[in-house]
Amino acid sequence: MNHPKIIAVDFDGCLVTNRFPDIGEPIPETLAALKREQENGAKVILWTCRRDDQLTAATDWCDQQGIHLDAVNRNLPEIVEAFGGDTIKVFANEYWDDRAVKMPPPMCADAHKYPDGTCAGYQRSNYDDEPCDRCKTCPQNEFYEEE
Repeated sequence: MNHPKIIAVDFDGCLVTNRFPDIGEPIPETLAALKREQENGAKVILWTCRRDDQLTAATDWCDQQGIHLDAVNRNLPEIVEAFGGDTIKVFANEYWDDRAVKMPPPMCADAHKYPDGTCAGYQRSNYDDEPCDRCKTCPQNEFYEEE
């Protein structure tokens, strides 16, 4: 089963400079990267603490920038189905957030699985070191390229 990449992206400090509760200036590099990911088939979840009118302003802003939001602060329907119900945490392959802390890579490919057990692949954008041997040989791994 082929799964698209899912990106959960923060609004304030990530898509725009942090001027909460106002909307800050666009961050062009993030917008360009997100649009490239969408052109390549990624699904996007807006992942923000904004609510009510402030959330509506943020989703309207995304729409005006040409960013299609597949969900806002919630899991995609296919993820809810794969988990057998909704979870409090939004599931994504990548979390784009100005306050994120990069963690060390997992020790094996077991951490690279979707809820239905299929391989999510080694994602070079998340890890600086080489993938494990299992990731290198996984037939579903579209992210690893031989040198």
